[in-house]
Amino acid sequence: MIASLILCTAYSSLFIWLIHKSSFFREENLSRGLPLAFFLMKLLMGATIAALYTFYYTDRASADIYKYFDDSKVLYDCLIHHPGTFIDILLDQNLHDPKTMSYELQMMHWNLGHHRLFENGHRGMILFNTFCRFLSGGHFIVHVVLINILSFLGLFAWFKAMKQLIPLKPNWLICFVYLVPSVLFWGSGLLKEGLLLLGLGFAMLGFQRLMFKEKAATATIMMMLGMMLLAYIKVHVLLTMLPFLVVLFIIREYASKYALLGFASMCFLLIATVLLVPMLVPSFHPTDALLEKMHSFQQLTGEAKAGSNYVLSTDSSNDISGLIKLIPSAWAVSALRPFPWEIHGIFTILPLLENMLFFMLLLFFLLKLWRNKSEVTHRDQLLALLYFFLCFCTVQFILCGLVSFNFGALSRYRMPGFLCWYMIIAIIAGMGMKKVR
Repeated sequence: MIASLILCTAYSSLFIWLIHKSSFFREENLSRGLPLAFFLMKLLMGATIAALYTFYYTDRASADIYKYFDDSKVLYDCLIHHPGTFIDILLDQNLHDPKTMSYELQMMHWNLGHHRLFENGHRGMILFNTFCRFLSGGHFIVHVVLINILSFLGLFAWFKAMKQLIPLKPNWLICFVYLVPSVLFWGSGLLKEGLLLLGLGFAMLGFQRLMFKEKAATATIMMMLGMMLLAYIKVHVLLTMLPFLVVLFIIREYASKYALLGFASMCFLLIATVLLVPMLVPSFHPTDALLEKMHSFQQLTGEAKAGSNYVLSTDSSNDISGLIKLIPSAWAVSALRPFPWEIHGIFTILPLLENMLFFMLLLFFLLKLWRNKSEVTHRDQLLALLYFFLCFCTVQFILCGLVSFNFGALSRYRMPGFLCWYMIIAIIAGMGMKKVR
């Protein structure tokens, strides 16, 4: 206990010193105390999640914050005592070797869904916890501090990118980034979402600097590293974002007046790919992974019989036509639900409050924009960014609504979508305030 407290204090103090000293955290017109306040807030939220999963939801084997941490002890021991076997496990080779089999059998989640499109982040979290053990001495709460340092970096990188794209005062904009309820809550735990935020932030900052032709080599490396992390943690987030990033880049460079047409064309192309490619290439079925995830999660939630479960439809078929019928319901459950009468437990309160906050802010800033009769500066560029976020959110909400079947899980999975959802409000709030580059 004393050792973990000393380590937490040491790492937190070191990072606070970096926040104060590093030029990366210095932004024009941004209050110097805000980043520090948000970092401390994330640490507090991380400790709250740890307490919830320790004292309220006490099944350690099914708690995401513990299951990757526990598996990492096995992998860490393997690395220390049998580094050759560690390499074999990492590269999926010599799988029938008795030593390799022994270690893999002790890890409950290393091979779980590894080859599925929507479950590819287990190994990333186990590896993260494995290497953190060299810094933590095996103390769980130190891992919470370390992942909050990384997720804070990712969110600040996201803020730096948005500051160049959205004409909103920095002190307001940073609140739209850090205070999104699901981002603050789930992004502060020892979960995949922390590394997801790191990948998103650096991918977007690198992309923004490439668009503005700022330090192209550094920006490219930053963007590629962020995207590689996304590919390893949650590849479907990268796959849904990448096509729309390409459209945004082309539109801002060459045809900002045709933003709506550009994004609509990409949506049509994606839909055509999903529907037509299997007809041309019978062995390629892009919806198979989604259907598999749906069925496995539906079975899991059915066995759990939690009060926070939801049902999309009772009469859909198990093929692509049934999938298409579920799309409106899947989007609605992600963007609009749970409703007040569907509240059941702590983890359904968060998404309800998040939805209410979003629509209240949206209404407030739409009314403010309507009353502001001044011309919106750089309207086409702002609309292009708004369409980008709208397209990404729509696809994310549909995917999350299709595979979750539980409001608590949905609150986590839709987190990257809600980060962008709140960026739409930031764009509306910033319209007409000042010029955009």
